[in-house]
Amino acid sequence: MVVDRTRARHRLSKFLLRHGRIWRDGDAWTLKHDAWMRAQRFEDKALEATFGHYRATLEAREAAVEAIEADLVAWFTRPPFQDAVARLGAYRGITQMGALHLASEVCDWRRFPTAGSFMAFTGLTPSEHSSGERTRRGHITHAGSVHLRTQLVESAWA
Repeated sequence: MVVDRTRARHRLSKFLLRHGRIWRDGDAWTLKHDAWMRAQRFEDKALEATFGHYRATLEAREAAVEAIEADLVAWFTRPPFQDAVARLGAYRGITQMGALHLASEVCDWRRFPTAGSFMAFTGLTPSEHSSGERTRRGHITHAGSVHLRTQLVESAWA
């Protein structure tokens, strides 16, 4: 649903860009940006209808994400995720929703004897192309869950 919302945002912003409506007043998808978007009008009825459809699609996607997140809030304090959410939420950069996501994707943390084995599970280890005495490391392997990897990277950014 988050990916769908992102696609709807991109579709709307690219539509505005194609018609010379460029947001230059700070970060996008803030309250100020939303007010600017709502103020946009098109003289051509077809463009106005398309803009309205894109706005309605985005609002539907945002409502869906908010509804799912509201449903998940109850699981912050319920077993089997309660302990893991509390522990993970203590780390800087990990929200309760992020902690719930990590806990639900990993399930049993004890199955990883080392940090390296956990990182291999997430796909955040470098690939290796070695032959004989030559060792070449490449990009991360991207193995495992893209959702888990994304959550870890975004938490690190924070």
